[in-house]
Amino acid sequence: MTATAPAIDALTIRFEFEDCTRCGGTGHFSFNMMEGTICRRCRGRKRTITRRGNTAYTRWKEQIDARLSTPVVDLKPGDVVYSDASNVAGMPVFYPTRWRTVVRIERTDHGDSTSLTVVFRARNGEERVHGNCVPADQLDTFTVPRLDRALLKEINRKIARRFIGAWLGGEEPPAPRIPRTRPSTSPEDRAATAYQLRTLHRLAEDLEAGPLKEEAAAFQENPGTFAAASDLNGRVVAEVEAQRKRHIDRQRYAGPVGAQASVTGTVIRRRTGSWGVLLVVQDDAAEVTAVAFTRSAAAHEVAEQDRVTLTGTVTAHETGWNGRTKETKLRQAHITPA
Repeated sequence: MTATAPAIDALTIRFEFEDCTRCGGTGHFSFNMMEGTICRRCRGRKRTITRRGNTAYTRWKEQIDARLSTPVVDLKPGDVVYSDASNVAGMPVFYPTRWRTVVRIERTDHGDSTSLTVVFRARNGEERVHGNCVPADQLDTFTVPRLDRALLKEINRKIARRFIGAWLGGEEPPAPRIPRTRPSTSPEDRAATAYQLRTLHRLAEDLEAGPLKEEAAAFQENPGTFAAASDLNGRVVAEVEAQRKRHIDRQRYAGPVGAQASVTGTVIRRRTGSWGVLLVVQDDAAEVTAVAFTRSAAAHEVAEQDRVTLTGTVTAHETGWNGRTKETKLRQAHITPA
């Protein structure tokens, strides 16, 4: 899709191409009875125009059609027009659109309509492009762009300066476009991404306030790709584990197993059942947590957030269900208001 031919001395403009992504730049693909092995995407040319090159060309062609179009009936031999051509012998073969020199205009009147045929100059024989049969009073509607060198230079300069995919002859082409990896939209990937988001929502609840928690909240509002969700989940898991370790490291047990221990603090959890009352007491520094099962009458009068002193024999050292608390189990515990 080169915009100009070497014979034209107007300013040359080039558009960006790349190797055909269907045939890998070979020009051949699978066999068919109509075209053999010719690649249908590049038509055997081995290259195709890129997206940004096509954007520049489309805008350039719009400018050419709008500012250089001339009715075919006004053309004269020697004029240079921007057109394609088709061979009239046998099966139609279409040639690339480019600047071509007019040899003659053939006109056939049919009474209320007229057929126009433009004959172009070619190296081997003559190439022709056929105009549709148009009403005799609407011949001006059949137009093609006719070369005006000064106007063409102006259009070429503007397009080359405005679009990345075009450049002027003699200039360096733009840097190759880096392909962007697009997220897959297969049902499997969508399901995997949804699972990662659910996991992120669950993990983010255990995060302490901070930049990572804000990032996780923003990601849940505007989800990204599966890879991004998986990476964020990994960082959240690592941070939750680090927080858990920090919590454990700054805590201690009330005393060695078998010894008497006393913990003064706030009742953070209270449960009752047929087995009695469960009390969980944490000291003011949040360093010691004591757990006791008791049937004493005093335990029934205690409520959560009350301050009490829990005294008993240490029977075990355990870690809480969330992995963040060192718990000291007491038996035969006595409860007194603090």
